[in-house]
Amino acid sequence: MTKATKHALTEAQKIMYASEKATNFRWISKIMASYSPHVLTSSDVAPVNIQSELAEIGQFTELAYSTVPISFILENLASLTVVDFPVEGYDALSESVLISDFRGKAADLHGFVVYRQHTKQLVVSISGTSTALQGLYDVWTSKHTHPSKKGKVHSGFWALYKGIRKFLFDGIRNGAKEHQVDELVVTGHSMGGAMSYLLMLDLLRLNDVVSPEMPLKLVVFGAPRVGDVQLAQYWAELVQDRKRNGPFREYSVKAYNDGLSLPHS
Repeated sequence: MTKATKHALTEAQKIMYASEKATNFRWISKIMASYSPHVLTSSDVAPVNIQSELAEIGQFTELAYSTVPISFILENLASLTVVDFPVEGYDALSESVLISDFRGKAADLHGFVVYRQHTKQLVVSISGTSTALQGLYDVWTSKHTHPSKKGKVHSGFWALYKGIRKFLFDGIRNGAKEHQVDELVVTGHSMGGAMSYLLMLDLLRLNDVVSPEMPLKLVVFGAPRVGDVQLAQYWAELVQDRKRNGPFREYSVKAYNDGLSLPHS
């Protein structure tokens, strides 16, 4: 695919991107990926009510980057959410019960599972790239056959996912066993979004993790592509099958130079 025409940023957009303080790995997308022919416009902006919903889930997404144990944060929310403290204004975290907090077997990738008591949501959050070693997995772009035999997956992402897969499954099963779960939410930023797609792909194709009637929601921010066209087609088929049994919602939030994830369903 030829490189798409570059579009100038507005002054507001320039200020927003210049204000980013955390390390991001958009440079990997710029080097390794092709440009999408689709240009984001005002028609792609989510409605205000959806923006509020995504902002709430985004608090859990960002928390996955924390080097402080999730248990400590949840136990000390009253102190940590005040002005000028680490999770200032993160009101969505209140009344959350920790199910599991883990580090993967490959590159120490962090993730956690919590239960939101007031919404009855089980939330799975997976960190994006936060170390140089994880960055090496990001650029391991050779293709690996997916277990479904329905396409191929990014080798580095698959290796990282295999390192957290059991922890994810155990956390989801334990959360569903211990609490009344009305919705399962899977979220991640950047490479964590790629992990979220691989997890949701498993949840859609396997019958031993969650029931076919469980409402599912995928919320990813700046997620790169995880597989080839055949895998994307398989994803679309699974999503359509799932929607016949129960609610399924997919939100993929994009910003300038973010990678392209699986196509919208």
